[in-house]
Amino acid sequence: KAQRGQPSVAGRRGEAMEKQRSSRYGGGTQVEVLPSGFGRSDVVRLITQSLRALGYHKSAGLLESESQIELLSGDVRSFRQGVLDGHWDDACSRVAALGLESIEAYRAVQFLILEQKFLELVDDRSFGPALECLRKQLVPLGALPEQLQRLSSLLLCPQRDELYLRCGWAAIGVEEDVRLAARQRLLSELHALIPPSVLIPENRLETLLLQAMAQQAGTSPTPSLNGGHSYGHTRWDLFSDHAPTQQKVLVSECVRVLERHPDEIWFVQFSHNGLRLASAGKDGLVVIWAMPALPCPPPSPRQQQQQQRQQQQQQQEQHTETGTANGSTAQAVNGNAGQAANGNAAQASLLADRDHSESTVQMEIALAHETGRSSENSDTPMSDAAPSVPPTPA
Repeated sequence: KAQRGQPSVAGRRGEAMEKQRSSRYGGGTQVEVLPSGFGRSDVVRLITQSLRALGYHKSAGLLESESQIELLSGDVRSFRQGVLDGHWDDACSRVAALGLESIEAYRAVQFLILEQKFLELVDDRSFGPALECLRKQLVPLGALPEQLQRLSSLLLCPQRDELYLRCGWAAIGVEEDVRLAARQRLLSELHALIPPSVLIPENRLETLLLQAMAQQAGTSPTPSLNGGHSYGHTRWDLFSDHAPTQQKVLVSECVRVLERHPDEIWFVQFSHNGLRLASAGKDGLVVIWAMPALPCPPPSPRQQQQQQRQQQQQQQEQHTETGTANGSTAQAVNGNAGQAANGNAAQASLLADRDHSESTVQMEIALAHETGRSSENSDTPMSDAAPSVPPTPA
């Protein structure tokens, strides 16, 4: 029994439920945030949805009762169940409680629900109620004339197979559960129009886990499970981290275009010297390309070091050769100088000998003249013989 002025246990629980409901559906109450940054109510709702998807309905109910956090509000739960059970009028009456953002979203949700109703009526061969649904419910929503014309043409389908093929039901399930599969697909389409905080997307926890695993592995983002993607029998390890895979560096510049192949090219391979390129493709041809003008890739750090060592060795060898050449040049210059000096001395000696011979000849000529004069004075005839010393040529 509660004391006067204090709320009872039921009253406090009602206030807590109202506080939680107002925080989930746009109220002003602050939501409790976990140390990880996630809202406590969001985490509990995800776990509850996952428990129900796994078939643990009793555990999900106990979690909702203990945490006082409901997975869906009453109106949203009734709306979802009405879509799955085919209670179309009840589902349409609860659209206003979904918190849609615009009147266009409201009309789009109404149109999708009534379109499913129309298709099921045509499938039951109830053409009168189907035509009434088309005229009184679908037309006032302001649908496009093309959409209304497409729906009205389905009334003329003579067989069910043609109806399933034209409305897109042929590939979603067998004939016994095709309606249930179509309603589940309708619910997935409605998720794109309803705020996710109001109607949580199906398999949301598994989708988040797949996205986290793809992020760790460094691959492309994983699509949502609601899109109908199949993951086969792949089993993910949720208890250990995954190292990212090494990303390959892709070429970002087009150097050459191989235009000889008329179809797809599947394989290319360079020769060892890099001057030839072999390409093969779908056409069954192997083409050998000459690649003399392809730009060389930049050298690696190790190659750069080797090139620097080779340049240093070449510079040292050139320096050594230059010193040897300079020494040989100096010796050649000294030898030339010695030879020039010896030649000059020999030429000087020759000139000296010539001067001496000329002076001797002049002295002999002078003596001969003097002898001739002496003979004339003494009346002694001169002989015509030549002088005893022949003249030395100049």
